[in-house]
Amino acid sequence: MQVDVEIIIYAVIAAFIIGRLWYVLGTRNENEPKRPNPFAKPKQQDSEASSASCKDNSNNNVFLSDSSSVQKNRPPFISIKVQKIPAGKLEEANSLSYCSLPSRSLAGGLAQVQKALSSFNEKLFLQEAKDIFSSIVQAFNANNLSCVSSYLSSSLMGKFQDAINDESEEKPAAKLSDAEVVSAKVENKQVYITVRFISNIKEVKGHSEEIEDIWTFTKNPQNLSSGWMVVETK
Repeated sequence: MQVDVEIIIYAVIAAFIIGRLWYVLGTRNENEPKRPNPFAKPKQQDSEASSASCKDNSNNNVFLSDSSSVQKNRPPFISIKVQKIPAGKLEEANSLSYCSLPSRSLAGGLAQVQKALSSFNEKLFLQEAKDIFSSIVQAFNANNLSCVSSYLSSSLMGKFQDAINDESEEKPAAKLSDAEVVSAKVENKQVYITVRFISNIKEVKGHSEEIEDIWTFTKNPQNLSSGWMVVETK
């Protein structure tokens, strides 16, 4: 009798579970769309629509499995043609490296000078310009320009000599204190570099005064044995 009671209890529980499942899953509303069967074969219309969609997108897709289609759809690349420069045009080609620097700027002018004079060094030139300046000033104060005639152009030589001959022209003692390059250029195959000199002049009463001189030096790059010459003073 005890066994029969257990069977009845299990049967009631099973009936309750089946009833709940039937209530939740066994009914369907008429307005509810029918769920498609994933195991059913596709209809003829669906397969045609799918193939049409693939045809429409075939022009926009590149399949890696087909190497010919990759080559056809590959965009054109920009190619750089390397051209050999003839020996006679090498100098013209080298000038392109200085195009990035404005020719009117100091850096651009020094680049032009460096191109014309491969051995040019700004520090060495500035030291040489100081020596020339001091030598010319000393020769002028000594009333003897013969020892510095190679440093002066013919027109400047005449002006300096006229100043020496003028007895009213004062020749105070000056001491060079500083110098700097202010401009540089290459014009008519001639190099021009302008230097600003700062000197201290001691007057008779003991007071000192600072003066500024602007001198332009020139050199022929085709004649390496020639030195720097002063062609203008301000």
